[in-house]
Amino acid sequence: MSMDEIGMLPLNKKLSLPHPENPSAGFNMNSLLIYSDCMYRPPPLYPERERLAGIGGEVLVGFLLDYNGDIQRIQIVKSSGNTAFDQAALGAAGNSRWKAAECFGRSIPSLNVVLYRFTVCN
Repeated sequence: MSMDEIGMLPLNKKLSLPHPENPSAGFNMNSLLIYSDCMYRPPPLYPERERLAGIGGEVLVGFLLDYNGDIQRIQIVKSSGNTAFDQAALGAAGNSRWKAAECFGRSIPSLNVVLYRFTVCN
């Protein structure tokens, strides 16, 4: 009997984000690391056909959080090459809940990425 194991690794990057007062003006924050705290991150559902076949993969999902920590845009940054894994990862990321990132005591929008690993363990 096998156990399904799904790893989720948050990755934070140096970002260039819009200026809080004027988003169209741009504000270079590449010298800062901006972290958004995850409040809830459900695991993706492992696709049954892939689990039974012993297939695994990794999906890197990126998303934009607004001033409230709500997900505004979400997309696959790096596909597993398997649509079922990609869709499961997008669904899980879309159901996650985040606290807005802060810079100098103010909430700011932030870009985030999460790596979802699908591994069948024997």
